Amino acid sequence: MEQYNGSELGQQVAAGTRRVSVQTLRAAGLGFLMLLAFACGDPSIGEDSVEGIDPGAIDAASDADEAASADEEKGLFNWGSSGYSTKNRSVTLPGGDVMHYTETGPADGKTILLVHGYPTSAYLYRNVVKEICGDSGTAFRCVAPSHIGFGDSSCPGDGRSVDPGYEADRIEEFIDVLDLQDFALVVHDWGGPIGMAAGLRDSDRMTHLVILNTFLRIDGPILSDLVDIVDLFNSNGPALIRPIYPDFIKLVMQSLTNDWLGFSVRRNYAAPYREWGGVGTCRLRASLNLFGKSDEAEGVAQEIEDGLTNDWAGMPTLFLWGEDDPLLGPNTQIGRDAHEQLAALVPQADTIIIEDANHFMQEDQPEEIGREIANFVGQ
Repeated sequence: MEQYNGSELGQQVAAGTRRVSVQTLRAAGLGFLMLLAFACGDPSIGEDSVEGIDPGAIDAASDADEAASADEEKGLFNWGSSGYSTKNRSVTLPGGDVMHYTETGPADGKTILLVHGYPTSAYLYRNVVKEICGDSGTAFRCVAPSHIGFGDSSCPGDGRSVDPGYEADRIEEFIDVLDLQDFALVVHDWGGPIGMAAGLRDSDRMTHLVILNTFLRIDGPILSDLVDIVDLFNSNGPALIRPIYPDFIKLVMQSLTNDWLGFSVRRNYAAPYREWGGVGTCRLRASLNLFGKSDEAEGVAQEIEDGLTNDWAGMPTLFLWGEDDPLLGPNTQIGRDAHEQLAALVPQADTIIIEDANHFMQEDQPEEIGREIANFVGQ
C-alpha cells in the first residue's frame, strides 16, 4: 500500500514505468466486438447457450459444482459460507422499481453505503462488508444495494429506459426511502458517477466519500467501441448476443481480477443474465445502456462537478486506487486522466494505491479495502 497527497501522487504517476496505451485498450474493445461477432455467428458457443439444457448439469463434474448450481437456484446471494450474517432485503421505490440490498451490522451503527458498477451487484462487496461489518462488535452498518436491472433487483420493461441518470435517480430514491442519515458513501466503476450524483443531491446526509477506481466522464476510443457493441445488440436483437452474455460476464470478471475466482463466484456474477426470457434480456440491455447511453450522462457529470465544488468542499474524501487496473489504474493514461479530473474537484483528498489489485479490487484485496474504509470513516 502506498499513500500520496495530490502533488506526490502526480510525481509518482509521471514516473511510472508500466503503461497501457489507448491503442491497447482500443484493441481490447475491438476484441470484445470480435467475440460478439463470432458468437453471433454460432449461438452454440458457451455453456449457457443451448436452450433446454440445464446449465448446471454441464459443470456437474464434481460435487462442489453441483452444490454451487443448487445454491444458485436459491437466489443470487447465498453468503452463509462467508462467516458472517447479512440480511437480504428489498424496497419498492416510488416509481415501482424494486431494489434489492444487503444490510449487515447493527441498525444503529454508522451507515456505510456501498455502490457498485458494471456488470456487478451488491455481491461485489460481500468480502469488504465482512471486513467492515461482519464482526458482532462492529460499530458500522453496511448497506449494499444492487442497481435496477442488476443483481436481484427488478428490471423495468425491456431495459431501454435505463441509463446512468435513471440509476442515479433510483439510488437517490433508495437513500430517501431508507432515510439514510450521516452515512459514508463508497463508490466504484459506474457506481462512481451514479452514486456521487445521487448522494450529492442531499449532501448534508453524507459525512465521508470513498472513491474506488472510477471516472467522472467516459470518452475516447473505448467508449466508441462500447457504443458499437450496444448498437450491434440493438440492431441484431437479443437472440444473437443474449446466449453468450453470461459467459462474457464471467470473462470480464476474471480478466479484471488478479485472484482466481471460483466456480460459484463466477456463476453468481453471471446468474442475473442467465434467466431466459424477458428479465435476462432486460438486464442485458440495462447493463449495456450504461455505456450505450453514456453520452446522455453529461448532465450527471456536470451535477457532480457542481456538487463536489460547491457542497462538498473540504469534506472528508479518500481515493483507493487499484494499481493493476488496465482500464482505470495509475499505470494507464485513461486512469490517470480520470483520477486527475476527480482529484481536482476534491483537493482535500488523499490517495492510497492498493497493490496487487485489479479493476475489481474488492475481489483482490477486500480485507485491506475494508480496513482502509473503516479507519477513514471511523476517524
